[in-house]
Amino acid sequence: MATSQQHVETVVTEAIAAYLSTEAALIRMDTLLDDEFGVDSTELIGIIVEIEKTLGISLKGIDYAKLKTPEDLVAVIMAIGCVEEPA
Repeated sequence: MATSQQHVETVVTEAIAAYLSTEAALIRMDTLLDDEFGVDSTELIGIIVEIEKTLGISLKGIDYAKLKTPEDLVAVIMAIGCVEEPA
């Protein structure tokens, strides 16, 4: 299974935007989620759960404290490499 980074970026930004009730266009890959949007660890887990559901993956065992930006989330997902892009 493989997916494009663009697809993963879209899923990540849309999940963050939906969780925060904001527009996906406001989420940049380098956005510091805690500083710019006030995302705490509990909220981050909620975002991660939504991403896991959407992509059909598990991010268990990942050090969530290191996930500061959407770019960090995308990098972890791409490293796993087990996401299939929808047809």
